[in-house]
Amino acid sequence: MNDFEVQFKKETIRFLEKLDKDTSSRIFKKIKSMRTNPFPQGTKIVVGHKEKTFRLRVGKYRILYVTDFKRKTVIIIKIDKRESVYDQ
Repeated sequence: MNDFEVQFKKETIRFLEKLDKDTSSRIFKKIKSMRTNPFPQGTKIVVGHKEKTFRLRVGKYRILYVTDFKRKTVIIIKIDKRESVYDQ
């Protein structure tokens, strides 16, 4: 099929492991949906990054990611609460 592969940076995995099960499962469900559609409803472009970075909202959390169309890959670069996720 035309599915995208989802890759995680180490920091994102560590962050998800610290979350409660309900929150992490909601975030994983949203990330899993990105395999078939890397730009689900509510996706926005993040300004101020070198690469074309997108963000997806899950409650008070934000998922920042980049998409590589040649390799058909979505790379999750950061997951955090809204007030912290945009700090570089």
